[in-house]
Amino acid sequence: MTLILPLLISNGSWGSDLPECEGSPSEDISIDSRWDNCQGTAFYEGLEYTGEFKGGKYHGQGTSSIKGEQHVGEYKDGRRHGQGTQTLADGRQYVGEFKDGKFDGQGAFTLPEGDKYVGEWKDSKRHGQGTLTLPAGNEYVGEWKDDKRHGQGTLTHPDGIEYVGEFKDGNFHGQGTLTYPDGTKDEGIWKDNKFLYENIAITNEDREFCQEIGFTINTPEYDNCVQKSAEKD
Repeated sequence: MTLILPLLISNGSWGSDLPECEGSPSEDISIDSRWDNCQGTAFYEGLEYTGEFKGGKYHGQGTSSIKGEQHVGEYKDGRRHGQGTQTLADGRQYVGEFKDGKFDGQGAFTLPEGDKYVGEWKDSKRHGQGTLTLPAGNEYVGEWKDDKRHGQGTLTHPDGIEYVGEFKDGNFHGQGTLTYPDGTKDEGIWKDNKFLYENIAITNEDREFCQEIGFTINTPEYDNCVQKSAEKD
């Protein structure tokens, strides 16, 4: 997955053809609509913004900084919106898309220790398809939901252990295969990281038998009956 960002994002600089805002630079917190379709610098309680304005709000290309944190990129109606790079005081960095001030869309988040996630975001959470890589060599490639591994994915460890299958709330859950370095496998059904049982071929006779003795389809009791019947075949 490759992120393609404007040059202004990658080198932290930009240029604007808009005229200078009247009175810029300004510490007046009551900037009004006079700062419209212009570029300038405004200061407010430690925050410094240099960039484009529309209707008295940050709008267009700009750079803001406060307490060691910096954002370079696009703004809309006073919020980070569009492509941007946000660097935090502790060295963490996000490069990608924003929506209403939050990470939203495609983006890459990197920690100083080397952890890196590249993929989809929603409301500043990992959500959708993405890849997480750790310095030790661990890697997860697959689906995310609300900042957790959720859906189909592949988790690989540097010692050769690999899980391919379904996840729920960050855990192995559903159909999956765990392969060990020596080639042995646990292949079947998982629940909350625990291996329950191997895959067993289920026939129509197994299903019909469980219905005949009174179990209702699509209930846990029915599924258990079908599984037990198949094990006896």
